[in-house]
Amino acid sequence: MTALVASTPAVDTDAIGHAAALCLRREIATYPKPGLVSPVDPGAHDDMNAAMMNRSADALAPYLAALAQAGAAGAGMDRLRAIGIAAEAAMMVATGGVNTHRGAIFGMGLLCAATGFRARYGIAAPLGTIVAQHWGAEILRGPVALHSHGTTVARRHAAGGARAEAAAGFPALYATALPALATARRLRPDDQNAQAVQVLMTLIVGVADTNLLYRGGPAGLAFAQDDARAFLTAGASPRGTGARARSRSTTASSPGGSVRGLCGPAGDDVLRRGARRVTLALLCSGQGRQDRAMFDLFVDEPAAAPIFAEAAAILGQDVHHLVRTAADDRLHANATNQILCVARGLAAAACLEPIGPALVAGYSVGEMTAWGIAGLWSPAATLRLTAARAAAMDAAGGAEDGLGFVRGLPRAAVEALVARFDCSIAIVNPGLLFVIGGTRAQVAACCDAALSQGAATARPIAVRVASHTRRLSAAVAPFQAALLEAQPARPVRGRTLIGATDATIVRGAAGIAGLAAQLDTTIDWAATLEALVERGVDRLLELGPGTALADMVRAAYPTLDVRAVDDFRSPAGITAWIAR
Repeated sequence: MTALVASTPAVDTDAIGHAAALCLRREIATYPKPGLVSPVDPGAHDDMNAAMMNRSADALAPYLAALAQAGAAGAGMDRLRAIGIAAEAAMMVATGGVNTHRGAIFGMGLLCAATGFRARYGIAAPLGTIVAQHWGAEILRGPVALHSHGTTVARRHAAGGARAEAAAGFPALYATALPALATARRLRPDDQNAQAVQVLMTLIVGVADTNLLYRGGPAGLAFAQDDARAFLTAGASPRGTGARARSRSTTASSPGGSVRGLCGPAGDDVLRRGARRVTLALLCSGQGRQDRAMFDLFVDEPAAAPIFAEAAAILGQDVHHLVRTAADDRLHANATNQILCVARGLAAAACLEPIGPALVAGYSVGEMTAWGIAGLWSPAATLRLTAARAAAMDAAGGAEDGLGFVRGLPRAAVEALVARFDCSIAIVNPGLLFVIGGTRAQVAACCDAALSQGAATARPIAVRVASHTRRLSAAVAPFQAALLEAQPARPVRGRTLIGATDATIVRGAAGIAGLAAQLDTTIDWAATLEALVERGVDRLLELGPGTALADMVRAAYPTLDVRAVDDFRSPAGITAWIAR
């Protein structure tokens, strides 16, 4: 793992604390919230009101700032816990002894610590990933309140609760809350309250809220979820009479666990302290989905012609003729495959300009495409460096190497399988989808064993190199030397490049070591997608070839607007979709 070096000499932790307190105030102001305190009514809480909760939120601001400062300093969980205890005492003073925000101190406090850490080191990893990696184990090992609501529910109903959610990196925030927020922003772009209500109701439907389980048991949870589902289905106005009726229907219980999830997306913008939200992401495809028609959409486009000419010069043959007539062995050979895939992505992007502001991320060799689209290299330089990448990989790898995939088994089970067959996990995708690498015989045997252990699907794929595994370690140094010699520029204005190895923002030459290291390092594509969603992306376009990445995102984030270039009949149709 690359050692982290501080990129920001000082982090404005007061601004982070203020932003976090604003998140809490936004949650209080949201209405309707079944069973929860709002400016309209106290819900199921006869011991508090909105004014009290706002006092509590204001009292917590300096402690949330202190948590951000501790995170920036790399503090352990003991230090964070001590600040949290002090914050709870300040809350009790502000409220006269009423627990208004204990859960928020824990969840929002960890997010603040992660925000401080991320700002200090200039990384783009999702906040949840930072929490899980740096404090997850300590969270689970920490003291347990034997008679708390969460502990009681864990014993009675085997529900994980706030500790398990935080230790895992807040999966409900990324799988449910942020996609719901993206959808709500599209539907009601000028109504922040409606967006927050949509997120809350989606969380109630999709999360086993421990407060609801404690107060009403499984039947109470099911009732609240059915009621929230009816609200979403009916599409009631958040301030209409229908909404008020639905709000009152579950006031006997308070979905406090769900509202903790609401606080995260409520601060989606402010925790980034005013950064402009870019809503479009371009996904650059990897190998394995090239086909005979992969260039047809752009064959007559003038913007694509120089890219196809450079690819032809490298491959020694017109690329249109090659993809139509080459034998399968030639088409899927690593040196050919990588050039074709990158040429396709570069051509698609060139024909769609001007695209406007966008985040860009690449999957495997697609990261080369992403660097080119972001403007760090010219298209010609991108293709030449891709050829150098393929040559280094072929020289380091074995003639019988390849990749496969396993879907539907837990990561621990896949790790045991790849160890048994001398393979490696190459890419971690959402939805329990893992790409594995090794010799083709070992990959095939591993896939067969995975099927026998209950995998939903598993098979080799048409990639003849063990990318992102230790089998390519000898390729890293020569590829890095070629990258350094090329001297990349900084990304062009309007393009934010997200590195797939560790979901960091790539700003230029400093990212070369990571790009080279991905040849023999597992890629966490699931974390890359989380980073995009966390930054507010609600539309994603896969440049191709193929629709594998778009299909993956649709399955993991069904509320997002996801398309692939191969879904369209013409470049004009794609540009019309982008311009919507």
